[in-house]
Amino acid sequence: MGQTLGSGHTFHSLLRQRQHITRVVTDKMTPRGALQISRSAVPVFDGAGRFAGYRGTARDVTAHIAAERQTHAQARLLAKLSSQVPGVIFQFRHFADNTIHSLYASDACREMFGLEPPSEGQVGDPTAVCRAIHPEDQPSAQQSLIDAARSLSPWHREFRLLHPERAERWLEVRAMPEAHPNGGVVWHGFAADVTARKETELALRRSEQRWNMAAAGAGIGIAHLDVGTGLMTLDAIAAANHGLAYPIAPFPVDQWFATIVEADQDATRAVIAKAMASRSMIETRARVMRPDGSRPTLEILAHCTYNSAGDVNGILGTCRDVTHQEVHEQLRRDKESAERASRAKTEFLSRVSHELRTPLNGILGFAQLMALDRAQPLANEQARRLDSVLHAGRHLLALIDDVLNLARIEQEDFALQQSPVDLMASTTLCMGLIRPMADDAGVRLVAPATGPLWSKADARAVEQVIINLLSNAIKYNRPDGEVVVALTGDALQVQLTVTDQGDGLSEEQQTQLFQPFNRLGAEQRRVEGTGLGLVIARALASAMGGRLTVRSQVGVGSSFSLSLPVGAPATPLAPAALSAEVPIAAASRSRKRVLYIEDEPLNQLLMQELFKARPQWELDVAPDGTSGLARIASETFDLVLIDMNLPDMSGLSLIKALRNDAHTAPLHCIALSADAMQSQIEAAMAAGYNAYWTKPIHVARVLEDLEKVLG
Repeated sequence: MGQTLGSGHTFHSLLRQRQHITRVVTDKMTPRGALQISRSAVPVFDGAGRFAGYRGTARDVTAHIAAERQTHAQARLLAKLSSQVPGVIFQFRHFADNTIHSLYASDACREMFGLEPPSEGQVGDPTAVCRAIHPEDQPSAQQSLIDAARSLSPWHREFRLLHPERAERWLEVRAMPEAHPNGGVVWHGFAADVTARKETELALRRSEQRWNMAAAGAGIGIAHLDVGTGLMTLDAIAAANHGLAYPIAPFPVDQWFATIVEADQDATRAVIAKAMASRSMIETRARVMRPDGSRPTLEILAHCTYNSAGDVNGILGTCRDVTHQEVHEQLRRDKESAERASRAKTEFLSRVSHELRTPLNGILGFAQLMALDRAQPLANEQARRLDSVLHAGRHLLALIDDVLNLARIEQEDFALQQSPVDLMASTTLCMGLIRPMADDAGVRLVAPATGPLWSKADARAVEQVIINLLSNAIKYNRPDGEVVVALTGDALQVQLTVTDQGDGLSEEQQTQLFQPFNRLGAEQRRVEGTGLGLVIARALASAMGGRLTVRSQVGVGSSFSLSLPVGAPATPLAPAALSAEVPIAAASRSRKRVLYIEDEPLNQLLMQELFKARPQWELDVAPDGTSGLARIASETFDLVLIDMNLPDMSGLSLIKALRNDAHTAPLHCIALSADAMQSQIEAAMAAGYNAYWTKPIHVARVLEDLEKVLG
């Protein structure tokens, strides 16, 4: 091997060392400057081995040395620059057999790959880097590198990287190939960690996928209008909403306006023009005409887009088929409107009932007092006239009650208590009540010959239905006719049938039988009625889980049948329970005091006249709630009768005040009102009233009830 010496050395040392080749580099100053000279010499010896001299060459290596210095300087500069770049600068040689030798990698290799970068002049092995690529991405990354090497085209790839100490990362690699003179390709490239960007892209893609799924599920299409070109673009869902095949080329906006139903075109144009002028949102609905003839309603939500100068350059929005929703909304509005109308009707009927019952209370009340007056009895002719007044008043009251019952049924404002009901016992009771009417009409009642027959129903409702069927059978019977009541049953249901011998009903009349106020011409024969009884009876039967049916033949008569679910016999009460009676009011004094809180003078006078029939009762009157509460606080009463509509407070407020006071809470209180609505009655009982009496009063019944309360 040779030895490098400076210019101040001699050749004698070489001679003594007997070196075969010697390289000497010296500097020589010339007019052009310093030169780097490389000298090579070989010692020459004679045949006897004696030194004979030197034979050698010298050449100028200034440019070569300068190039090496420049290369090292560039390498140092590259190292400094790469330390400031957020990524790996690399250089590797790719051979024809697909082996790879690393030539250079910046220090960021340590952070990115967990590998030490090769030192200067070291040939690295990049296979460790290749192994760090995610197994799913390795085949495509390697194949794309091979393809780019063959065509000497730039290589750009993104793939996942499995860092030994960090989570999965995304890497973006860009490299430029250069053919090596000794074979293979030298790649000069850059690798950057793009995990954050990739995660954002993936999140956006997932968000877009979710949006697309949601939009498809909700039928939301996207449309865009280019103001400059006047062309409309629809996506697949928007095209489907318009009944158009997709894909569809952009088309003029006027063509889109032409698809809108003519009645909606002007409004739609006005909304869009206003939004563009005011730069506001577009929210509208319009019907479109599809090619198949259908006219769905589309909900359009859009906003303006702007160019760099801030001018409107387009409209971007969504369209959704809301035809079914609009139908549902219309149904909801119709339902709410019907409910409001029903509530208004109920309130109106309640008010009318109250206003009619108030004067009727005076008419019927005083007429009953006159009929019951034994001290000053009326003459026979006057008594007959008074009976006419009572009859007309009761007929008017029945009409009012029927109208209210119908309103209750329509609103389901009635409460039924399902319990065991003996139809035989109910029929016997009702026939006893209706017998005077049958006797006056000359009609015979034929009772069923059977024992107890139990149903599951509401006792009061059953009696109301039976009374209605019996009264109709009497009213529409022939002279000297019969009304036959029959009871039958099986394992599932029991049935009560009322058959008359009247004119019967045609098939057409039977179809109209259960229409409110339709009396089928009976009003022309002066037959009393309102045309509501059977309507109410059928509704009550249905509410009890039963049904009311009719069979009729013209000239023969009609049969009405009430079918109800079968019920178990009721458990009889124990003898002690039957005989036990709890006194409602304590009889601590012989004279009983009653306070009547009522603002209507006529009602006050009627009650005062009624109390004259019982000298042992003392009646005091308070005209409003405030004075009534003051009297109760300062005096002692056995009973308080309270009108529900007082000028200064309601009966509900008054009873709450009494029940909240420990001294007045035990006081027996009865509501006395012309409001006969079930909801009002239930509210009063829930507030704390002991009973609820409706006006107009039945004098004999009120006296009887007062006897029970006062003792």
